[in-house]
Amino acid sequence: MRAKLNLTPEIVRRQAITIVGLSKATSVGTNDTAQLWSSLGPLRKTIPYRRDTGSYSVQCYGDTFLTTAFTSPTSYEYWAGVAVDRLQPLESPLQALHIPSATWAVFTYIGMAKDFGAFVGVIMHNWLPYSGYQLLALPQFQYMDENYLGPCDPEAQEQFWLPIKKIGH
Repeated sequence: MRAKLNLTPEIVRRQAITIVGLSKATSVGTNDTAQLWSSLGPLRKTIPYRRDTGSYSVQCYGDTFLTTAFTSPTSYEYWAGVAVDRLQPLESPLQALHIPSATWAVFTYIGMAKDFGAFVGVIMHNWLPYSGYQLLALPQFQYMDENYLGPCDPEAQEQFWLPIKKIGH
C-alpha cells in the first residue's frame, strides 16, 4: 500500500445527517461502484438543499457485521450521494439515507481508492483494539470535498468516518 497513513483520528460528535443519492447491494470483494458514481453525476445538480459541495461514499453493513468475519463475500449496501439540510420529495432513482447522530473517529486518507481497504484494515487491527473505543453498528462513510482528485490519484484526500463509542459506556 502506498497511501499515506495517519492513525491519529479526530474524535467528533456529529448530529444526524441525511444523504441523498443512489445505492446498490454489493460485496467487499466486488469493485462495482464506479457505475453508481457515473449515474449520480448528472443528478447532483437536481438535488435541492445540499449541505455542502462534497460527496459521500457510505457503506451500510448488516446486523451481523460486528459478530462475523469481514471477508471478500461480506455483503453491504453502498451509497454514493450528497448531504442535504432538508429532505424534499425525490425523483426516481434518487433515494435518501438517514445516518443518526453519533461519535465518530475521523481519519484522513491520502491515496488511491484501490488501497483504501488496506488502510481500513490497519485501523481495525492496529488502532481500534487499543483506542478505548468500540465500533458501532452504524453506516461508515468517506467524505470527499469538492477538490477531491479522483480514485486513481495517489494524492487524493478523503475523510473516513468510523462510528464509535467509549468502551464501557
